[in-house]
Amino acid sequence: MILPSCRDVALSLSTGEYDDGSRWNRFVLRLHMIACYICRCYKRQIEFVHRGMRETSSAKIAPRQTDDFQKRLLERLNSGK
Repeated sequence: MILPSCRDVALSLSTGEYDDGSRWNRFVLRLHMIACYICRCYKRQIEFVHRGMRETSSAKIAPRQTDDFQKRLLERLNSGK
């Protein structure tokens, strides 16, 4: 069995295939994630962005709060956590 490349995993994460794909694809992607620190970090970043988008779209936010969110998002993405 050959694990997918980081490029394939990143595409799967960004398109939602990681959660919605077939059982076999999810298994293979998870195996890759166990072995690849970089892809795990990327997955956390994608989840952080999605969570922020859900929070932003579900509430009326003042422009200052949006600026604070963008600042925190950029800091988080730059720190790699």
